[in-house]
Amino acid sequence: MPESLPIKRCAIYSRSSVEKDNRDSFDLRALKGSKAGSFIEATLERELRYFHTPNSKKTKGMFQRFLELDVTESWTWIDGEPEQVQRKLNEWIVKRGEAVHRSVSDQQAAHIVSRKDLGKCVTFFKMLVERTEEVVVSQ
Repeated sequence: MPESLPIKRCAIYSRSSVEKDNRDSFDLRALKGSKAGSFIEATLERELRYFHTPNSKKTKGMFQRFLELDVTESWTWIDGEPEQVQRKLNEWIVKRGEAVHRSVSDQQAAHIVSRKDLGKCVTFFKMLVERTEEVVVSQ
């Protein structure tokens, strides 16, 4: 068999499978230990190192790039609207940033987050993780 034949077959398959509906689903765990798997893992690790402010847009983008999945659609526990949850996530992320930067520049200032808000924040993120995990596992 000529050496270029598998490459040509791969190129033909890729061109014929461009449309998402026509692609077969593929379990990335099958790539574990291979060069392709190592590349994907290294790319994910590199992106996670710069994932400092995981707002809704960045979180959605990360899951879409690596799993072709919009996890934000499952975030419906606030009034049944994913947009409400996305807004709340963004608010908590902004508050986190303010707290981090304030703690460096002004250590005498009052706390930016009350104990009551802290409880709400922890509950919110637990629910966010649970819903996101449910979607990822079900795929």
